[in-house]
Amino acid sequence: MIEKALTYKQKQKESASTRSSCYSIWSAKSGSSEATKAMKRLQAVVPKNRKLPILLVAYPAQAMDKYTGNAKLQPRLLSQHHCNPPPNSSSLAKWLVALRKRHAKQISKMRIELKELQLYRERVLSYRESQVGDIQREVDTLREKEELKLKQEEEEQARIAKEERRQELLESLPAEPPNTGDANVITIALRFANGSRGQRRF
Repeated sequence: MIEKALTYKQKQKESASTRSSCYSIWSAKSGSSEATKAMKRLQAVVPKNRKLPILLVAYPAQAMDKYTGNAKLQPRLLSQHHCNPPPNSSSLAKWLVALRKRHAKQISKMRIELKELQLYRERVLSYRESQVGDIQREVDTLREKEELKLKQEEEEQARIAKEERRQELLESLPAEPPNTGDANVITIALRFANGSRGQRRF
Protein backbone atom coordinates (compact mmCIF):
# COMPACT_ATOMS: atom_id res chain seq x y z
CA MET A 1 0.00 0.00 0.00
CA ILE A 2 2.85 2.36 0.83
CA GLU A 3 4.53 1.72 -2.55
CA LYS A 4 1.27 2.50 -4.36
CA ALA A 5 0.79 5.66 -2.31
CA LEU A 6 4.32 6.84 -3.09
CA THR A 7 3.86 6.03 -6.78
CA TYR A 8 0.66 8.04 -6.83
CA LYS A 9 2.34 10.85 -4.99
CA GLN A 10 5.27 10.97 -7.40
CA LYS A 11 2.85 11.42 -10.29
CA GLN A 12 1.54 14.65 -8.81
CA LYS A 13 2.93 17.91 -10.09
CA GLU A 14 5.67 19.12 -7.78
CA SER A 15 7.77 22.23 -7.80
CA ALA A 16 11.50 22.03 -8.32
CA SER A 17 12.10 22.76 -4.65
CA THR A 18 10.15 19.71 -3.50
CA ARG A 19 11.39 17.09 -5.95
CA SER A 20 14.47 16.34 -3.87
CA SER A 21 12.51 15.69 -0.67
CA CYS A 22 13.36 12.74 1.52
CA TYR A 23 10.91 10.87 3.74
CA SER A 24 11.27 8.21 6.40
CA ILE A 25 8.59 5.71 7.34
CA TRP A 26 8.65 4.13 10.78
CA SER A 27 6.27 1.56 12.20
CA ALA A 28 5.84 -0.27 15.48
CA LYS A 29 3.52 -2.88 16.87
CA SER A 30 0.44 -1.41 18.51
CA GLY A 31 0.75 -1.40 22.28
CA SER A 32 4.50 -2.06 22.23
CA SER A 33 6.88 -0.06 24.39
CA GLU A 34 8.30 1.64 21.27
CA ALA A 35 4.84 2.71 20.09
CA THR A 36 3.86 3.94 23.57
CA LYS A 37 7.08 5.91 23.90
CA ALA A 38 6.65 7.48 20.45
CA MET A 39 3.02 8.42 21.15
CA LYS A 40 3.98 10.04 24.45
CA ARG A 41 6.92 11.91 22.97
CA LEU A 42 4.88 13.24 20.06
CA GLN A 43 1.86 13.93 22.32
CA ALA A 44 -0.41 12.04 19.94
CA VAL A 45 -4.06 11.26 20.64
CA VAL A 46 -4.69 7.64 21.59
CA PRO A 47 -7.85 6.40 19.81
CA LYS A 48 -10.65 4.96 21.88
CA ASN A 49 -10.72 1.91 19.68
CA ARG A 50 -7.32 0.38 20.38
CA LYS A 51 -7.72 -1.99 17.44
CA LEU A 52 -7.47 0.88 14.93
CA PRO A 53 -4.04 1.62 13.51
CA ILE A 54 -2.37 4.92 14.35
CA LEU A 55 -1.00 7.03 11.49
CA LEU A 56 1.15 10.05 12.41
CA VAL A 57 3.18 12.53 10.40
CA ALA A 58 6.08 14.06 12.30
CA TYR A 59 8.76 16.49 11.26
CA PRO A 60 12.22 17.36 12.62
CA ALA A 61 11.94 20.68 14.46
CA GLN A 62 14.97 22.66 15.52
CA ALA A 63 15.30 23.22 19.26
CA MET A 64 17.95 24.35 21.73
CA ASP A 65 19.32 21.94 24.29
CA LYS A 66 18.67 23.52 27.70
CA TYR A 67 21.73 21.83 29.18
CA THR A 68 24.35 22.47 26.49
CA GLY A 69 22.78 25.40 24.61
CA ASN A 70 23.44 23.65 21.31
CA ALA A 71 20.91 23.34 18.50
CA LYS A 72 19.37 19.91 18.02
CA LEU A 73 16.56 18.22 16.10
CA GLN A 74 13.44 17.21 17.96
CA PRO A 75 10.51 15.31 16.39
CA ARG A 76 7.16 17.10 16.51
CA LEU A 77 3.71 16.02 15.46
CA LEU A 78 2.44 17.60 12.26
CA SER A 79 -0.80 15.68 11.80
CA GLN A 80 -2.61 12.53 12.87
CA HIS A 81 -4.98 10.47 10.72
CA HIS A 82 -8.15 9.24 12.41
CA CYS A 83 -7.81 5.87 10.63
CA ASN A 84 -11.54 5.23 10.91
CA PRO A 85 -11.68 3.60 8.46
CA PRO A 86 -7.96 3.04 7.74
CA PRO A 87 -6.92 4.72 4.47
CA ASN A 88 -6.19 2.78 1.32
CA SER A 89 -3.27 3.59 -0.99
CA SER A 90 -5.18 6.26 -2.90
CA SER A 91 -6.67 8.05 0.11
CA LEU A 92 -3.34 7.88 1.96
CA ALA A 93 -1.52 9.50 -0.95
CA LYS A 94 -4.18 12.22 -1.25
CA TRP A 95 -3.96 12.89 2.49
CA LEU A 96 -0.17 13.22 2.37
CA VAL A 97 -0.33 15.53 -0.66
CA ALA A 98 -2.96 17.66 1.09
CA LEU A 99 -0.69 17.87 4.14
CA ARG A 100 2.18 19.08 2.00
CA LYS A 101 0.06 21.79 0.43
CA ARG A 102 -1.46 22.84 3.75
CA HIS A 103 1.93 23.05 5.48
CA ALA A 104 4.00 24.27 2.51
CA LYS A 105 5.31 27.31 4.42
CA GLN A 106 6.25 25.17 7.41
CA ILE A 107 8.01 22.65 5.18
CA SER A 108 9.95 25.46 3.53
CA LYS A 109 10.87 26.85 6.95
CA MET A 110 11.90 23.38 8.11
CA ARG A 111 14.26 22.99 5.16
CA ILE A 112 15.86 26.34 5.92
CA GLU A 113 16.25 25.36 9.58
CA LEU A 114 17.82 22.05 8.60
CA LYS A 115 20.26 23.82 6.31
CA GLU A 116 21.10 26.35 9.04
CA LEU A 117 21.54 23.54 11.54
CA GLN A 118 23.90 21.76 9.19
CA LEU A 119 25.92 24.96 8.72
CA TYR A 120 25.93 25.49 12.48
CA ARG A 121 27.23 21.98 13.08
CA GLU A 122 29.94 22.51 10.47
CA ARG A 123 30.96 25.76 12.19
CA VAL A 124 31.02 24.05 15.59
CA LEU A 125 33.11 21.20 14.15
CA SER A 126 35.54 23.65 12.54
CA TYR A 127 35.78 25.60 15.81
CA ARG A 128 36.49 22.44 17.79
CA GLU A 129 39.09 21.33 15.27
CA SER A 130 40.67 24.79 15.54
CA GLN A 131 40.69 24.48 19.34
CA VAL A 132 42.34 21.08 19.12
CA GLY A 133 44.91 22.52 16.71
CA ASP A 134 45.63 25.44 19.05
CA ILE A 135 46.04 23.11 22.03
CA GLN A 136 48.33 20.85 20.01
CA ARG A 137 50.46 23.83 18.96
CA GLU A 138 50.70 24.97 22.58
CA VAL A 139 51.74 21.47 23.64
CA ASP A 140 54.35 21.36 20.85
CA THR A 141 55.67 24.80 21.86
CA LEU A 142 55.95 23.79 25.52
CA ARG A 143 57.68 20.55 24.56
CA GLU A 144 60.16 22.41 22.36
CA LYS A 145 60.87 24.86 25.20
CA GLU A 146 61.41 21.99 27.63
CA GLU A 147 63.71 20.21 25.16
CA LEU A 148 65.67 23.42 24.56
CA LYS A 149 65.95 24.07 28.30
CA LEU A 150 67.11 20.51 28.91
CA LYS A 151 69.68 20.80 26.10
CA GLN A 152 70.99 24.09 27.51
CA GLU A 153 71.26 22.56 30.98
CA GLU A 154 73.16 19.57 29.59
CA GLU A 155 75.51 21.87 27.67
CA GLU A 156 76.08 23.97 30.78
CA GLN A 157 76.78 20.88 32.87
CA ALA A 158 79.20 19.63 30.20
CA ARG A 159 80.94 23.04 30.15
CA ILE A 160 81.25 23.10 33.93
CA ALA A 161 82.60 19.53 33.98
CA LYS A 162 85.09 20.41 31.26
CA GLU A 163 86.21 23.50 33.15
CA GLU A 164 86.58 21.54 36.39
CA ARG A 165 88.62 18.86 34.60
CA ARG A 166 90.80 21.53 33.03
CA GLN A 167 91.37 23.11 36.43
CA GLU A 168 92.26 19.71 37.91
CA LEU A 169 94.82 19.11 35.15
CA LEU A 170 96.33 22.57 35.62
CA GLU A 171 96.64 22.00 39.36
CA SER A 172 98.28 18.58 38.81
CA LEU A 173 101.02 20.07 36.61
CA PRO A 174 104.36 20.75 38.29
CA ALA A 175 105.62 24.30 38.50
CA GLU A 176 107.04 25.67 35.26
CA PRO A 177 110.86 25.74 35.45
CA PRO A 178 112.62 29.06 34.83
CA ASN A 179 114.09 29.86 31.42
CA THR A 180 117.75 29.40 32.36
CA GLY A 181 118.90 27.52 29.28
CA ASP A 182 119.10 24.23 31.18
CA ALA A 183 119.45 21.29 28.77
CA ASN A 184 116.93 19.29 30.80
CA VAL A 185 114.25 21.93 30.21
CA ILE A 186 112.21 21.75 27.02
CA THR A 187 109.58 24.14 25.65
CA ILE A 188 106.46 22.76 23.99
CA ALA A 189 104.38 25.01 21.71
CA LEU A 190 100.76 24.17 20.91
CA ARG A 191 98.31 25.50 18.38
CA PHE A 192 94.70 25.15 19.39
CA ALA A 193 91.61 24.56 17.25
CA ASN A 194 90.48 28.18 17.64
CA GLY A 195 93.75 29.39 16.10
CA SER A 196 95.36 30.57 19.32
CA ARG A 197 98.85 29.44 20.36
CA GLY A 198 100.40 28.54 23.69
CA GLN A 199 103.72 27.25 25.03
CA ARG A 200 105.07 25.89 28.30
CA ARG A 201 108.36 24.73 29.67
CA PHE A 202 108.79 21.29 31.22
